[in-house]
Amino acid sequence: MKKIIENFQPLGGHAIVLFGYDDEQGVFYVSDRDHSTHPIRTPKGMIADNYHLVSYEQMKTARASSSRPFPANNKYLTFDFTNFHGINKICLLSAITAVCNKMLNPAAKLKGIYGIDKFSKEILKWTSFENTKMRVAGITNYFQISADGGTGGGIFRKMYGNFLIEAAELLDYSRIRVIGRQFLTLSDQWDNVADDMWKLSQSGQSELLNQISKKTIGLHDTEFELLSKLAQECAIGLLELQ
Repeated sequence: MKKIIENFQPLGGHAIVLFGYDDEQGVFYVSDRDHSTHPIRTPKGMIADNYHLVSYEQMKTARASSSRPFPANNKYLTFDFTNFHGINKICLLSAITAVCNKMLNPAAKLKGIYGIDKFSKEILKWTSFENTKMRVAGITNYFQISADGGTGGGIFRKMYGNFLIEAAELLDYSRIRVIGRQFLTLSDQWDNVADDMWKLSQSGQSELLNQISKKTIGLHDTEFELLSKLAQECAIGLLELQ
């Protein structure tokens, strides 16, 4: 087996690690989230494996997929480290500011803060779904939010909260550390919504929709407040460094 390390986006919004290939068998060696140390919960039980064999043709089809919501279209990233320089305060604050701006002022209303608000309203329309469709909607959104589906809603906020806490040490800004800890709390709230989606996938009970919608509105409000405070702190920090 020839070993390589790459980061591919084989289908909309989902990244995997391709760590090797075998020309004789015509397969790629792929690592995904269902590792033996972190099995994924599904309606049919737990799934765990250390790697998958994906044929060249399957990968070609997936990479060229035009499926919504985020078509892969053979996208890939390249990195040029020619002008690499170490971490500094301006770099960190600028990066955090960019994230805040992207979340608070997304290019499309489906994304960022607006996407969370839109989802809180759209889910109420699911009352028209019959039971099977309701359960499918529940499990689909469970995997989009839960860590079982990848870096979903909760784990994203946990990762970013830990990043902010670490960044605060380098910046020596205690207020950013506080916001980082609040993001960790927010991550638990996202996980709670994911749990409700799991319950919906098991029961198909429309009574859960109002509860999920209210929790999602709360997530939107909390996240808007945290991102706004974070952007303000970064703006103050950048002014102080000028």
